[in-house]
Amino acid sequence: MYLSRGLVKAANAILRLGLSQEGLSESSRFGLLMHLSRVEWVSGMLEQGLETIGEAIKCNPHSPAARWLQGLFHLRLGNPQKAIRSFGNCREREETGLFLDLAFSVAHFQKGDRELALNHLQAEERLQPQARALDTMKSSLQ
Repeated sequence: MYLSRGLVKAANAILRLGLSQEGLSESSRFGLLMHLSRVEWVSGMLEQGLETIGEAIKCNPHSPAARWLQGLFHLRLGNPQKAIRSFGNCREREETGLFLDLAFSVAHFQKGDRELALNHLQAEERLQPQARALDTMKSSLQ
């Protein structure tokens, strides 16, 4: 997803305005923080996005989606160990989900553990047998 600088700036301002409202429920705050972190993700504001997703997790520590997104931020920032921890927290809250094992696979690959990366990729393949992109990744791990 591509957002122009103007749209990113506008979305960021609107979401921050929403967050500044008094009497905001934790649920509403969580939703706004999740949207803001996604805007920061697509615009490449990775450090800020990691901070924002951390705030979202404080609002709702049981959200698997927030833990998954936190893991993606860690991956993009080059910290596979923290990403693995976040994905593990996601798995504790949601037994399985599309792309979770794929995320684990990338993190283990970044860490240099090809065997675990391949195991997770094969688990993802069982969930998505039609996904051809997984074949390409698997061949690079074997």
